[in-house]
Amino acid sequence: MNLLKRLVSAPWRRRSILDEVRDLEGRDLTPEMRDAIAQVMDRLSPELSGSRLRSLRPAIVLAFARQAADGARRLKSDHWRSGAGENVGHEVLRANARALEAVRAVLATNPSKRRAPALILQALDRVTEAQRDSTTDGDGYGLATLHELRREIERLGPRPTVLETPPQERRGSSMTGSDTSSVRRGDP
Repeated sequence: MNLLKRLVSAPWRRRSILDEVRDLEGRDLTPEMRDAIAQVMDRLSPELSGSRLRSLRPAIVLAFARQAADGARRLKSDHWRSGAGENVGHEVLRANARALEAVRAVLATNPSKRRAPALILQALDRVTEAQRDSTTDGDGYGLATLHELRREIERLGPRPTVLETPPQERRGSSMTGSDTSSVRRGDP
């Protein structure tokens, strides 16, 4: 796409996604949330997520924008100082940025709409493990940020059609007779 076309169409896309995110949020967006959405959209450009993921884009933007807005809100208050004296908003924003970079790497591969949530969750799990090993998140706000992002992305994925429990363990469970009708079977 040439530069002129990108510059002309960018404001329209931003308004469109802002409207879609507002609809997902179910209320008018605060100026802080609009700023957070703009920041996330700058990092997660529409070209990066491709047309295959157009329907997921507003929910992904909203998940990261909520965390960016939360981090910015915490930075404005001295109440949110950690035991080490640093405002925990910094750790929220750092964790959000690391997760966003991991998601950008996933979206750059242009996965299918069906596979994207699972691939994003795998990337978030890797970032979460690195965060657990980090010594800079003493109060755990960065880790909590990653868990909140994971919960939001989990909502995008399809429900599993097969229980993860092996069949021999299912037979040995407390289910008997017709109670086993609640066990769903099918291809993964």
